[in-house]
Amino acid sequence: MKRHPIRDALAVVALALFCVCGVELAVARYKDPALYDDLTAPAREAFESARVQFSENIAKLRAEAEQRRAERELRRQQELERQRELERQRELQRQRELAATELAIQMASRPIIEEKLVPADPAITELRNEDGVELLTGGNVDIVYYNQGDEQWSEKLFGSDPIGSYGCGPTALAMAAASMTDNKDADPESVSLWAYRAG
Repeated sequence: MKRHPIRDALAVVALALFCVCGVELAVARYKDPALYDDLTAPAREAFESARVQFSENIAKLRAEAEQRRAERELRRQQELERQRELERQRELQRQRELAATELAIQMASRPIIEEKLVPADPAITELRNEDGVELLTGGNVDIVYYNQGDEQWSEKLFGSDPIGSYGCGPTALAMAAASMTDNKDADPESVSLWAYRAG
């Protein structure tokens, strides 16, 4: 390694000045505190100014980092909300398509009868009204008859759909319940409500 005599000499001089100044300051601190304060005041002020500036810079950097973190969190929340909204829109679209296709085939409509049908033997089966209840007779058990299109409940809801269009299942169940149990309050409206709540 090549030595540089001038650089080495400057280093020795600087070290000597540092040592001499340090010793003089140490002596002045104990022998003449006022002189020591006068000599070190600029250095103390510069140090204090640098410390305050450093603290302010650290606080500023921390505030900026916190702001960036808050902005990232806000963007993340907005992205999550956007994803949730997209998922809700897709689910609504899926439900609309399902309602328009699969559920549409379940809609009940009035039967188209070209000619008036007469039962071959009314004694075997007939629709009879007893105490305000329509009964279908002729079997082992008289069946309470409900028509889902009856204005009494056709516009009532089975979930979000009218019984008149979508309530064939609850209507049939109401007929079975009213006919085969003592529950005379079973009708398409009450059974539709029960079925919807039961899932």
